[in-house]
Amino acid sequence: MQRVVGAPPSGTTEEAIAAFRLIAESPLDKNYSRQGRQAIQPDQLELLLKDAGTVAYVRLLDAQGIAVGQELLDAYNRYSLDELAQAVRVGPPIPATEDQQKISALINSEAHRPARVKLIAFVRGQLLWNIYKLDPEWMLQLMERYGPIDWRVTQMHGLYWATYGLKVCESVELGDMNTLNTDRIVLNSLQEATFQGRWSYMENEKNPDEPWILWNSDWRFIDSVHAEYIRLGEFTAKARGTSFQNNQLSVNHVNYLSRAISMLYASGRIKKATELMEWIKLHYAPAGDEWSGDVENLVIFFLNPDGAPSKALARGQITASLQTAYLNLAYGNKEKYRKSLAYAKRVHRVYQKDVPKRNALPSLAILAGEELRKILIEPRIIGVQMPLEDRSALYMNLDDRMQRMLFPKIAMPLANQCQLEKIDFRKAFPMPPGLVEEMRRAQGASR
Repeated sequence: MQRVVGAPPSGTTEEAIAAFRLIAESPLDKNYSRQGRQAIQPDQLELLLKDAGTVAYVRLLDAQGIAVGQELLDAYNRYSLDELAQAVRVGPPIPATEDQQKISALINSEAHRPARVKLIAFVRGQLLWNIYKLDPEWMLQLMERYGPIDWRVTQMHGLYWATYGLKVCESVELGDMNTLNTDRIVLNSLQEATFQGRWSYMENEKNPDEPWILWNSDWRFIDSVHAEYIRLGEFTAKARGTSFQNNQLSVNHVNYLSRAISMLYASGRIKKATELMEWIKLHYAPAGDEWSGDVENLVIFFLNPDGAPSKALARGQITASLQTAYLNLAYGNKEKYRKSLAYAKRVHRVYQKDVPKRNALPSLAILAGEELRKILIEPRIIGVQMPLEDRSALYMNLDDRMQRMLFPKIAMPLANQCQLEKIDFRKAFPMPPGLVEEMRRAQGASR
């Protein structure tokens, strides 16, 4: 799917949907009798070739041996300087031969951008339908209903087939799908989208079949999943003659929102986390003293509800809050930085208090250093686009102790990046005072 649809925009839901709409609205004959007979339907390509600019671009591509199909998409993925194409690369594309340089120039030609945008969207739609048997229009409808689906994520294909089966076999539209087993698949898929649906994907030049992938949470799905639980809860309650509070999905609904509250709070979205907590109290009236306090105490309770702290949950909360803290520090929001850092410290302290030594987490300084190293060297790993200038600002805002801990780990990769962008590394990321002396002392002690 990375090869076919590429990375989605990392911004708003609307931006992700708008990008995919170009694919869904490209010419495509969805007659099942011809599906898959050809990767590219010639008659549909002819519809694009009524435009003189597109015809001219196709001829230039053909002169370089690039056919309108997977070849064009592969050339685009390899050489394009578009932001989304570059987002998955470790370094910039380097066309080595004269032919590669010609292809690269053609792929990045500003004069042919309108034609290229049409052709890339067209090829993607054709391959989705003819090779992978996926309906781009239905994919778009799912995005419009549920959120900024990343079609590279496995669980989203569970969502697709669970709903598309009913559409094709029983002519059931999205809003009318109330078959409980199917809807459990839908809800489970959407929960995965919430907690692991924002991918950070990086190419691995040494082993292309093993790219680096990091699963991140995506709060943009919370409202649509919450709405789906409400819709299905009301449907099942009416069908069984019970109240909404006792609907068949109520336990799962509360569990989902509780996890969402923890995620939102750790990422600094405290107002939204509080709103969801109050909604649960109003509509489900949960028992337990943990619901009588503020949202931070509730989130802390979730770390250790049964006397057995979850290491994965604690680390996830700390990681998210540290990332939020340092991103705020980079952009000068000191108050949010302090609040997120304080929350990370509290979670770390609560978790470490009674946990067995074998399950203990590293110190908060080490965990903070890990997150800072990711953000400074390659922020795309955590799903963030941050130019070198902003990373320099973050580095400058760190205290000397943290700079001394980080500098040996970040110096070489950042020096290379600065060289490529013609930025003075020594000014952007200066060596912290006392580091040389500290390293000499450490070498002396090891002898």
